[in-house]
Amino acid sequence: MKYKVLLLGKNGQLGFEFVNYLNLYHDFRVDAFDHEELDITDREKIFVTIKENAYNLIINCTAYNAVDLAEDENYLANAVNFLGVRNLAEAAKINSAKLIHFSTDYIFDGNKKKPYCEYDNPNPLSVYGMSKFYGEQAIKEVCKNYLIIRVSWVFGGKNNFVTKLINWSKQNQKLEIISDQISSPTYTYDLVKAVPKMLYENLTGTFHVTNTPVSKIEWAKYILKKINWSGEIHAVNMGSVKLKAPRPKYAVLDNSLFQYSVNWKMPNWQDATDRFLKRITIL
Repeated sequence: MKYKVLLLGKNGQLGFEFVNYLNLYHDFRVDAFDHEELDITDREKIFVTIKENAYNLIINCTAYNAVDLAEDENYLANAVNFLGVRNLAEAAKINSAKLIHFSTDYIFDGNKKKPYCEYDNPNPLSVYGMSKFYGEQAIKEVCKNYLIIRVSWVFGGKNNFVTKLINWSKQNQKLEIISDQISSPTYTYDLVKAVPKMLYENLTGTFHVTNTPVSKIEWAKYILKKINWSGEIHAVNMGSVKLKAPRPKYAVLDNSLFQYSVNWKMPNWQDATDRFLKRITIL
């Protein structure tokens, strides 16, 4: 199938990756926009743009991701993550387009203590998590032809845990890293590689697509060792770190459904991290 793609959020970590990757495929013709060019909260403009250009695939890489700030900006977080997503779902339905949307492990409370599958009941702890959950619900209520892809600890651009950690290490010889938070890093390159596989299998529904699980402190130690940092790491508990928004301690996403559906496994977190470090010429 040939896809005429509307990609939203082209300048973010994920959007930038998608533009570069999908342009390698003859099956995808991509028109990409940033927030200033096409705002998903502008309902009328979204509907007109999709109808006039006859897009049959919408990839939403936009999101309000300021987890702590969202506690004070409830309206803005929900405007983007809920109402804006609902606009896309309704436009997709009317124009018979497939909608791909990215959600988060933060829709769970972290109390399960084992990997979350797609059918576990969400229980967001924060405004951000709740707004993302509302966005998921809006899609499910409005349209049938969708992919909701849940991810966690996304890295691949200039502003993520890996790049922040490296910058911190250049300025400090002692770093405090959270020791009791476990999730699954998601390398943007691996994620965008997974999406065409899902499309070619004509999948619909909700899927978890991440690299393998690791604690934040183990991931940090691995990165710092790779860049030959000689400082000291001090383990701290989440409870001792003053963050405005609560976060799930254990939010590993079970990828089994995705792996079974496309007959392909996402690489482990070590391999993904190594490739990203080489990409940003740290090694």
